[in-house]
Amino acid sequence: MWIHLLVAMQVAGGVAGESRRASIEAEFVTKAPGKPPERFYGLKLTLRNRGDHPRWFVLPGFGDDRLGDKTVRDTYENGVPFEAARYVGDGGSVVVVSFHGRDSLRLILLPAHATVRFERYELAAWKDIAAFDAWEASSILVNGRTRLEDWLPYRVASDARLVIPEKAVSEYLDFDRKTYKRRTDYPAGPVRSIRLDVSEKRSVTIKTIPEDQT
Repeated sequence: MWIHLLVAMQVAGGVAGESRRASIEAEFVTKAPGKPPERFYGLKLTLRNRGDHPRWFVLPGFGDDRLGDKTVRDTYENGVPFEAARYVGDGGSVVVVSFHGRDSLRLILLPAHATVRFERYELAAWKDIAAFDAWEASSILVNGRTRLEDWLPYRVASDARLVIPEKAVSEYLDFDRKTYKRRTDYPAGPVRSIRLDVSEKRSVTIKTIPEDQT
């Protein structure tokens, strides 16, 4: 009886401890200069989807950009505003979709109860930062109608449990290996906007960042 009770307490404590952890965590790893005034932060970034349904994690293209309140993001209507790369790690792979519209966003789709950790996620910024905005969205709709994961001609959902190492192997998904050009099998018609059904908005503090780097 006591053994069973002890095991039950340990399991319950572990689950409760996991549920208390933030769904997005970032820890400082490196900072490198770019073309002034740009700089690049290397972050140990962890994303956790605690929900029972897939969820998009929305990050800024530049760490000092505020995501604000707009849930509809317009494009320039000149070509496909998306490009994506798949990163392979321990446990599978994750796809980072870049949105290049009037705003720059990074979009990552996690299945239910999934956890992904990047050992070194690169986040550019135009000035020193100690935190960055991040959203969680239940869906992203192209032109307000089609789910982004259905619109794109490749799989974008990550695997459920994986760690992406610092020097991860990556694959550019918008490249056609037969023509050596950008692929052309996207749905017909212009992309005018994307609509994000946002469920959470937060500011993510970068942990252990040295004072002289902020």
